[in-house]
Amino acid sequence: MPRGESQKPELVMLIDNLDWIYKPNAEWIKYDFDGTRDIINETGSKGFGNIYSDETEYAYSNGDSIVYRFTKNFELKHVTRLRKMETVDVSSVDKNKVIEEIEQFVKPVTDEQTKPLIDLQWLFNWLYQDEFK
Repeated sequence: MPRGESQKPELVMLIDNLDWIYKPNAEWIKYDFDGTRDIINETGSKGFGNIYSDETEYAYSNGDSIVYRFTKNFELKHVTRLRKMETVDVSSVDKNKVIEEIEQFVKPVTDEQTKPLIDLQWLFNWLYQDEFK
């Protein structure tokens, strides 16, 4: 599917459909569905999920008290260093590195998804092509 620069439909769809996908039962991972959908590590210090129930923003907490907020188009919107309660300049952040970190964090969940019996990628592309341009 053609997509805009740095669009991450896989990450967006993972969180948006977390209720419905297979969720591996690993010791280090928890799932939170209390109003939003989140994948969290066992200590709760690291996690990725949506912020609002209307699925308009996504957040990643890296385990070092830094929270990255993304739009649905995966534009980095806001960065906060929680220990100091300070805002970090978004332009000083290596967004690609943060996205790679998120992908590694959710990899155990994405790797456990079964391959569909029928390839409906064309249907997904048709339905969501405008959303991820």
